Amino acid sequence: ASSTPRFGMSESYRTMADCPELPAYVDVGPQSGQVLLFLHGFPDDATVWSNQVVHFSALGYRCVTCTLPHYNDAHHSGTQWHALGYSNDEICDMICGLVKRVDPSGRGVVLVGHDFGSVYSFFLLMKYPEL
Repeated sequence: ASSTPRFGMSESYRTMADCPELPAYVDVGPQSGQVLLFLHGFPDDATVWSNQVVHFSALGYRCVTCTLPHYNDAHHSGTQWHALGYSNDEICDMICGLVKRVDPSGRGVVLVGHDFGSVYSFFLLMKYPEL
């Protein structure tokens, strides 16, 4: 089985060399569309959002999702990991980096979180209210 998420369409996998903890993310839909950032929970990975990504990208939204650190290490082979995991602040910093990457103009993204993804969304907005 492939360790790369499949969304039933032509995905755009992008890399973040400056953030090895989130080495790749999926970016689907028109680059000019409103960004929907999907954050999964435990024990899922980015593929949990495949139906939503297909649906909303077809409506003109730019859908972005990634597999968060330690949720599915197969997606991040060859990456160095913290032995004990990451703090909420560290994960929020990673997600903030992704937000700034996909929304450099600061137009704003819509966060869609499930389970721990909603917790990280909450902490992200507490730490970075300007997002």
